[in-house]
Formats: sequence, C-alpha cells, structure tokens
Amino acid sequence: MHPIKIILVFLIVLLSSVSCKQEKDKSVLISKKDTTWYNFNSENEFLGLGKQQFGDLDSMVARRRIRALVPYTHLYYSINLDKRSGIAFEALTLFENKINEHLHLKPHQVRIIFIPVNRSQVIPLLEQGYGDIGYAGLAITEERKKKVDFSIPSITGLKEIIVGGTKSPKLNSLADLSGKEVYLREGSSYESAVVKLNDSLKNKGIKPIIIKSIDPYLESEDILEMINSGVIPFSAMVDDVAQLWAKVMPNLVLYEKIPLARNISYGMVFRKNSPKLKKATDIFLEKNAKGTLIGNTLYNKYVKNTDLLPEIYTKKTFSQVNVLKAPFLKYADRYQLDWLLLVAQGYQESGLNQALVSHKGAVGIMQVLPKTAAGKPFYIRNINKIDNNVHAGVKYMRFLIDRYFSDPKIDKLNRHLLALAAYNAGPARVIQLRAIAKTKGLNPDLWFDNVELIAANEIGQETVQYVSNIYKFYASYRALSYYAEQRGKKLRP
Repeated sequence: MHPIKIILVFLIVLLSSVSCKQEKDKSVLISKKDTTWYNFNSENEFLGLGKQQFGDLDSMVARRRIRALVPYTHLYYSINLDKRSGIAFEALTLFENKINEHLHLKPHQVRIIFIPVNRSQVIPLLEQGYGDIGYAGLAITEERKKKVDFSIPSITGLKEIIVGGTKSPKLNSLADLSGKEVYLREGSSYESAVVKLNDSLKNKGIKPIIIKSIDPYLESEDILEMINSGVIPFSAMVDDVAQLWAKVMPNLVLYEKIPLARNISYGMVFRKNSPKLKKATDIFLEKNAKGTLIGNTLYNKYVKNTDLLPEIYTKKTFSQVNVLKAPFLKYADRYQLDWLLLVAQGYQESGLNQALVSHKGAVGIMQVLPKTAAGKPFYIRNINKIDNNVHAGVKYMRFLIDRYFSDPKIDKLNRHLLALAAYNAGPARVIQLRAIAKTKGLNPDLWFDNVELIAANEIGQETVQYVSNIYKFYASYRALSYYAEQRGKKLRP
C-alpha cells in the first residue's frame, strides 16, 4: 500500500541530544544494575499501547521501552514507505541514543515506541497509563499542570493569535470579535484563551464571542484551510505555525498585533510523580531546546521550511478530487457509501494516481488486483480505466460491509471504518480483532479507541495508520464540505 503523505503540521517541542556532561547529572537516568530486561520486538511500534503501565523512568528502562504519544502528522511523526520523519521522531530518537549511551548499552536495548494518537488524547492516555511521555506541541498551562507534569520549556515566547480570511470581517481589536464565530478544538489552549477573553468582554457589557467546537481529529492546517477557503471566518493558532501556512495559503489574515496570549511555552509532558523522567528530559532540553544549535536546526527544518509541507493542500490535489468526483459520486450513490470517505481511501491507496501499479500487481486509484475485480462476485474487468477501477474498489467495500459488518448495532461510520481495516488487513483478521476487543471489555462495534487498540497491539502499525490516515483526510474534506454547505460556498479551487 502506498502510505499517505499525511496531512498535518506542526508545533514545536524542540529537543535533541542529551548531555551527560557531569557525574552529578547521571543520577537523572537509571543505573544498569537496577534493571530487569525483557524481550522486545523492535518492529512493533505499538507494543504496549493496549497495556496500562505506570512508573518512573527506571520502570520504563526495566521494560526496555518508553512509549511516546505523538500526533501522526508529517511534522511530528509520519511514515512514508520505510522512511520515518518529523520533529518527534528526530528528537526522541536522539533522546533514545543518549539513554542507551548513558547505560552503556550496545546495541540499543531501551527504545522509544512511537504511538500516534489524536492530540486531545495525549493527556488522558498518559494519566491512564497507556503512554509514558507526550511530544505533541502542548502549551504549558496552569490548568494542564493540575493533571500532568511538564519538562522545562522546549520553546518560549510564542503568541496565540486570531487567524481570519480575506473575506472575514476585519479586526482592529479583539473586542471586534464580539458576536462573531470562532472555530476551536475543544480543550485546546486556544479555547481557554477565548473563554478568558469572553469573560473580559462580558464584564465590560460587550456581547461575547460565539465559540464553535471543531472535529478534534482536524489539525492546524486543516482548520487553516477552511479559513483559506472562506468556509469558516476565524480560528486561533500559534503564531509561527500560522506564519508557515500563510506562505502557501494566500487568503489567510494573521492578527499578530492583537494576540490572544503572549509568552506561550511548550514542553514535553508526562504523568505526575515522575521525577527521574522529568530530570532526564530537563537535561535533554537544557542543551537542545530552541535557541541551541540543534534545536534551531530542527525548528528551521520543520517550522520554517515550506518545502516539507504535504501536497494535500496544494491546488493540484484539490483539482484531482474535483476531476474524480463524478465516478466516486456515481458509485457511492449506487452502493450507499460516503463518497468523500472513498476519495480519502483512494488518496491513501495511490495518491489518486490511476497509473500506479504496486509490486503485487494492484492497479490504479483503489489498488485493486485484476483477478479479484474480475472474479466472483464483482465481475469488473479493465480496471486500468478510472471508472472501472473506482467501481471495483467501491463494490468491494460494499461487499465487506454487507458480509462482515452489517450488524445494526454498528453505526454507518464504523461499518465503513471496520471495512477499511478489512480492506487492508483482511476480513478474517478484523473479525478476530473484534472478538479480542470484546473479551477485553472494549466495544467491538467501534473502531477508534476500541478495536483500533487491539489492532495496534496484535498486528502492529500498518492497519491502524491506514484507517487513521483515511479518516484524517476524510475529516478534513468532510468538514470543509459541511461548513461550505452551511454557508453556501464552494470548495476551492
């Protein structure tokens, strides 16, 4: 399968090589003699995701893994074929190196396990023991410090600003937002800042801002694209990320002179009562936060460089979707499926490239095997043609849903998500995963946070990321489509 060049950018938590510069610093890590070693399958990135495990750094070293919760975005952590990249991947890999160097372990025996999750899940999963450290661009706030602990700042001096579009009402002050809609992720530091602003407006007898919650699976660039397209009027963003995307989204207006909040800092996050892990990360950041050579290098590479931005937000990708809209709509209507979710699947499979042929012989946009398409019960030939290729992929999805996921207890979206997992891993495997989920007290009829967790633990990353990638792409387009419909606007271009 051709992995998506996934959609999501982002916020900085800069680190890089740990320094064990002085003997007194060595107490931050754990003595080798205090550890108990266990076998560890280094190929399974999701090992431990389905297990609740607690303890400080010494417990993590004993387990030979530190589970890092990261947003699956191209700037934090992403996988393209056999290549991994992102700020979290580069920084935490260096962190792993230094821990093993300190313990004189060759080859590495303590590994960072990258667990991609939705940003809003990072703190709850840490608290519940499903991860050990969060690297997710989370602002250090008093409210969050009631739940978790933070490292020293990895970056400081950021501003949270309002972002509007060229067709949105102009703002001369934050009070001009009175009575206007601002779209925000629930639980974000931006929401807290706007709530605080609303309190100030109310005290002055001014009509408050209308806060609209937005899908938590949407990332910064997804929200900015909605503003750029003119389908929502305002949101809030950290200034450097807004500046990055403004270089490629020409309709954004950044209100940097009237910030919501100043002197924002980000840090790594972990469970309370983890003094050894905190000390290790603090030493790490002392040498490598933004302002240091390596910290600045990572910052400039990922936050200042437009060359690394994903193609999904280019005019070319939007044009591809428009060109392919007719066959996807036709067969989605025929087989009663969501056409945008099918487009997202096509993007994940092939980048919407009909000319693509995999090493296994899978063809076209939906990466269908000619033998499968031509056989029972599909009977579709010539899948080198776009219409037939889309038809075969959509008909196969309908077959999977009707054959394996037709239980009325499964809602429409989860039928499709489970079928996507079956499209990737095979229906027999997904049936098995659902059965295990039920025995573990999870809901076998829900993919996210339920069967997904079992899949991660039992079969590894591919299927989990496959479904997650498709959902993120789908959520972006579905949100754009929804808001456009509400406002009577068309999607760009």
